Amino acid sequence: MDISSTNIRTALRTNQAASERMNGITAQLGSGSRSPRPADDPVRWGEVQRLNDSAARLQNFSDNLSRAAFSTRIASASMQSLDQQLLEMRESLDRALGSPEGSSGRQSALEQFNELHRLADDYSRPEDLNARRLLDDPGRFDSAGDLNVAAGDNNFRIRLSHQPIHLGAGGLDLPRVGEPLPSDPGSGPIIADPGNASNEEIREMGELIGAARTVLKERQAGLSADVLAVERQDDQNAALQNRFQSTSADLDAPDLEGQSALSQSVLMRSQLALFGLAGLNETRNLALQLLR
Repeated sequence: MDISSTNIRTALRTNQAASERMNGITAQLGSGSRSPRPADDPVRWGEVQRLNDSAARLQNFSDNLSRAAFSTRIASASMQSLDQQLLEMRESLDRALGSPEGSSGRQSALEQFNELHRLADDYSRPEDLNARRLLDDPGRFDSAGDLNVAAGDNNFRIRLSHQPIHLGAGGLDLPRVGEPLPSDPGSGPIIADPGNASNEEIREMGELIGAARTVLKERQAGLSADVLAVERQDDQNAALQNRFQSTSADLDAPDLEGQSALSQSVLMRSQLALFGLAGLNETRNLALQLLR
């Protein structure tokens, strides 16, 4: 009887172990993961985690680049709008030239020039602060300057160069009527008196607008080059992130064929243990009958 009890306990333990193993296999298949816990396969789990961590870092860099791209698009739109504003300022000078010297029409056209000048200068101060950093004057916006974007591992950064488009010195250097050139404040005004502006003064101001538009186009080209660098790096990061995620998914995908075969083996062990229990029970009953 002791031998029988021992065998029963052994069969029960075998059946319990098989049931626990079957539950683990079922949970693993249901999770869609080959190694849902570190204890199942520490090496594979560690590799999956490393790949996922790398993909997550790349996603953070991608987010940085996306924000930078958004800011550069705003900066680019501001530059395009400013160019249109400069053309309108040029038209106001043309209207002034079309009016007689000393006339109210000439004075009105030059006063309109000053109003357009104020609006044009506002394009260097967009609401997006990173765009403003790229466009504004450090003298009135402390953080104006280059923008460094974290773009990859090992402290890799992309620098977006400062492309100031304000109308002061260091920017497009375009004065208002009645004021000197911003880069040469000690000189006299280009147009001293809007009510008595000469044709020569108006033409000189027109030449300054042409020079400002040339500088603006150069800075637009510089910004476009930086935008391409951001987009190119973002594409590279996205491709690498996809590769990490794909490799991680392949490593972590359950081996359905192998797990199915394993579950059949475990099921067979469980059934054998149950058959053993039934056989032991029949043997015990037979022994009891013989003792009567």
